[in-house]
Amino acid sequence: MNLKKISEFLLNFKKKYIYLVMFVLISTPLILKVTQETYETKEVKSIYQRVEEIYQHNKENPEDKLALFISVDFAPSTKAECDPMMNAMLRHAFLRDIPVLGWAGVPQGIDYGLERFNTIAKEYNKKYGEDYIYLGYAYPFLQAALAFGTDVRIFASTDYYGKDTYDNYPIMEKFNNYNQLGLFTSITGTSLAEGWIQYANGLFNQDVAAGVTAVNASRLYPFLQSGQLVGMMGGLKGAAEYEQMVERLEKKEIKKDIKNYLSGLYKNYEAPEENPRKYDTSYTKTELLKSVNSRKMARQGMAAQKIAHFYVIALIIIANIGYLLKKRYESRR
Repeated sequence: MNLKKISEFLLNFKKKYIYLVMFVLISTPLILKVTQETYETKEVKSIYQRVEEIYQHNKENPEDKLALFISVDFAPSTKAECDPMMNAMLRHAFLRDIPVLGWAGVPQGIDYGLERFNTIAKEYNKKYGEDYIYLGYAYPFLQAALAFGTDVRIFASTDYYGKDTYDNYPIMEKFNNYNQLGLFTSITGTSLAEGWIQYANGLFNQDVAAGVTAVNASRLYPFLQSGQLVGMMGGLKGAAEYEQMVERLEKKEIKKDIKNYLSGLYKNYEAPEENPRKYDTSYTKTELLKSVNSRKMARQGMAAQKIAHFYVIALIIIANIGYLLKKRYESRR
């Protein structure tokens, strides 16, 4: 056996071929829409269960409801991990008829956050200003966090569209401070979640949850252990967990194929003149496809990620075998 030739072959793969194989391995499951189901961890289940508790509270206390707040604290650079988290949380809330308030904690998330709110609200025929609202850009952060201690309308006197939040929106009359929020969630690729823990939870005892990129997750585990954080979605794995839990709930509640449900949602619907929707009350074929696919976005990403991880492990093993064979060959000389 020619150890020299084998070791040279194993240690001298051309980079362009390594990257080409990586491209094929990652793109194939994404093109074929392969999904990877995953086990569900305690920290993600805790968020889901807290939202379910809000639903039960609202069901038993229709005159004293609680709302969910989602802070869009991420930029497009972390969209792959954070977007499925926000989609799943919005779907969960709208499925359970929980009022949703939101804003953006970073300037890059302002318009994108609004687009997501309106797009997911459209799937459940929710009314802007009654079922949900988007308050624009939460800046400066400290003033935004403290304003919720009394009346957030002092800080956010207008919404994203520039309309007065005191007189135009029923949702703002009922839900304008921490006492009326069942859960505050920061979905972020930054350290903003820690700020919300410090002020919303530390000063006002508000339940806080976080959806963070994988690289930031390790920083938040101490807050989970201390009880300052209700739960956490960490990276694509956390997003996939919440996504599959919401998918099970949606199938249970809607009791029909999601594509058929969306196709018929606005079939005989007439938009009211007084409070028109912030979205078109119909679905094109492209919109239907996007909506259906977005329900599996994190799990499709997990499938590609898993294959990429195995490929990298295989490359490390091959390189080590090549190195050992080279050492063995050199020792015989």
